[in-house]
This record gives sequence, structure tokens and C-alpha cells, in this order.
Amino acid sequence: MSVAYTRNRNKIERALVAQMKSKKIYYEPYIDMVNQYMNLWDASQMLDEDIKSRGVQVEDNRGNLKKNDSVAQLVNVVKQMTLILDKLGLQATPVKEEAGADV
Repeated sequence: MSVAYTRNRNKIERALVAQMKSKKIYYEPYIDMVNQYMNLWDASQMLDEDIKSRGVQVEDNRGNLKKNDSVAQLVNVVKQMTLILDKLGLQATPVKEEAGADV
């Protein structure tokens, strides 16, 4: 994993935890739901990379074009992520930049 990937992941997780703490819901099982959200975020990043590298259509073993299954899987992962945020009453808000951090 790249430094940027890890930095972005940490920023998102910290932002979610900060929202939970401000809503006074930073306890189990909600903490576990954030962990699940972050696991889905990891999966979404891998699916996105696959789509970027192979495109929305891929060749099968016979050389025929077919849809890249990563596209549909990404849609489903994002839906699950949205459901988790909704259940926690959290929002995907812009992450504040840390002083001296590069993006």
C-alpha cells in the first residue's frame, strides 16, 4: 500500500471516529461498524484500481469482450458503505487537512 493510500485511509477513519465521539456513540458495536466500513473502503479502492487498469470491459479467455465484474461489485460495496454511515448517523464530510500534511 502506498503512503497516500494509508494517509487517506487514516484521515477517513479519524474523521468517522471524530463524528462518533461528537455524537457520543463511540462504543461497541458502533466501533466495529466503522471497522467494517474501512474494510469496505479498502475493497472499494481495489475495485477502483482494477477498473482504472482494465477498464469497464475485459476480454474473456476466448478473446470476447465482457463487462468487468468490478464495476457492479464497486456499486454494491459503495451501497454497503452508505448503509453503514446511515445506520451510524454519520456523513461523508470533507476531511480537514492536517497542518504540514501534503495531499
